[in-house]
Amino acid sequence: MKDKLSEKEKQILLFISSFFERNGFPPTVREIGKGVGLKSSCTVHYHLKKLEQKGVLRRRSCKPRAIELVDELVVQSSAPGSSDGEGLVQIPLVKDVYYVNQKPVFEEVETLLFFPRSLIGKGEFFAFRVPDNRLVSLNLLKDDYLIVKKGETLFCGDLGLFFIDDEVCIRKVRDNQRYSEKKKWWEVDFWDDRYSAIGKVVGVWRKL
Repeated sequence: MKDKLSEKEKQILLFISSFFERNGFPPTVREIGKGVGLKSSCTVHYHLKKLEQKGVLRRRSCKPRAIELVDELVVQSSAPGSSDGEGLVQIPLVKDVYYVNQKPVFEEVETLLFFPRSLIGKGEFFAFRVPDNRLVSLNLLKDDYLIVKKGETLFCGDLGLFFIDDEVCIRKVRDNQRYSEKKKWWEVDFWDDRYSAIGKVVGVWRKL
C-alpha cells in the first residue's frame, strides 16, 4: 500500500470487513457512517474515495452495496497494535437481543467497539448497553457498555446476560448453597431453569 491509512480509514475498512463477514454482502454508505460514527454521507463518500485512491477497495457507482475489498491482508493489518499478531477485537454494540427457536438473535448493530485482544482474550463477543440505573448495587450505570462473551459457562459470582419471559436481564449468579438466605432481585440461582444464559459479562466500558 503506497499511502498510510488514517485512523478513520482503518475503522471503515474494519467495519466493511466485519459487516461482510456477518451478512455476506457489503454495507451501504449509511450503514458505514452509522458504524464508524460519521453522520454525513458526504464524509463517508470522501473516505471511500480516498481508500479507492489508495488501492484498498473498489466501488461501482451504479449499485448501493457495490464495495469490494481489494486485499484482506490490508484490513487485517489496519488495526493499531496488530503487528504482534494480537490486534484489535471488533465487538458489535447490539441494539437488542431476542430469543427465537431456543437461540439468541441479535438485533441491529449500532456501532463497532474495538478492544485489544490481550485485554479480553479469545472468543466471540458482543456489547450490550445498560438500560437504566437499577443496577447500581452491581456498580453498573445507565449507558455503560457490557462486554459479553457468548456461550460462556457461568459460575458463582459471575455476572451474566439472561433471558426470562422473553426479556433480557442482567443478573449475578448466586451460590446455590445460600438457599436459606433471602435472594436479591438481581441474583439468579444455579437451579432456576426459568433463566436462559446468553453469555458472561467479561468487562464494562464507561464513558467519562
